[in-house]
Amino acid sequence: MNLADEPDGWSYALNSTRLAYDQLRELDPYHPVSLVLNCQNFYYTEYSSGADIVFEDAYPVAINATWSIPWNTPCNLTYGDCGCDNCVGELTDVSTRLDDIQNYQDNIQGEGSKPTWAVIQAFGEQSYWPSIPSVAEVETMMMLAINHNAKGLTYWIYPSTSDVNVGSGELGKVFQSSTGMNFLFGTNAIKGLPVAGEPLVDASAWIVDGKMMVGVASGEYVDFSSTVTIMLPASAASIDTVLYGDSGWTVSGRMLSKTGLKALEIGVIVLNLG
Repeated sequence: MNLADEPDGWSYALNSTRLAYDQLRELDPYHPVSLVLNCQNFYYTEYSSGADIVFEDAYPVAINATWSIPWNTPCNLTYGDCGCDNCVGELTDVSTRLDDIQNYQDNIQGEGSKPTWAVIQAFGEQSYWPSIPSVAEVETMMMLAINHNAKGLTYWIYPSTSDVNVGSGELGKVFQSSTGMNFLFGTNAIKGLPVAGEPLVDASAWIVDGKMMVGVASGEYVDFSSTVTIMLPASAASIDTVLYGDSGWTVSGRMLSKTGLKALEIGVIVLNLG
């Protein structure tokens, strides 16, 4: 059950989420409790204490990261609301926010890790977001989230387009497949794999039962023809299957390569270790 939507953004009382959490756990000790945090780090420790699962909802597409569209004021580290707290207006705001939350949680003394989920921006044409993300932008945000240890995805979906709904659903099926879930819930992602040939490619790996799944997300908005090489955390013998995306990948030992990536191309590839 979701306990609160952006309590930090609304500046609810700092103990409000914990009080509500304790009441819910007393009434129902069997189901996990989640909440959605809006800010980069506004009393994270206090608000997150009221949840077993922490969601983030960085919505970066079409924002002006330095000037508030609806309020006509500047946005900086201490002032202003641009629709995405301390964001830069890039798709990687999603993965950066997940990294932040996981880092904050890991450094709370006496607390263990908590699963993180991402609320993906599938909407626009309102307020801070004058346009709706494209299918490619939505899928790239999804892949970035999964690459950065999101254990679940959900969406803010209105107003959106049928193309976005269909496209996100197709990629979502990969993560819901038995193969996808075996990797995603069998281990945590090895994030930030070194990439040569193109600086805006994000890659992560999961190793389970003698196989490795690799997630790839390009942040480039144009096609490019250079060869991209991902340095893997372990040696691979062959490609087992391509769960999503183009099949033009090749593997040699610890190098996974592909010549040319399309704009905002993503891929999910399963390798046989050896």
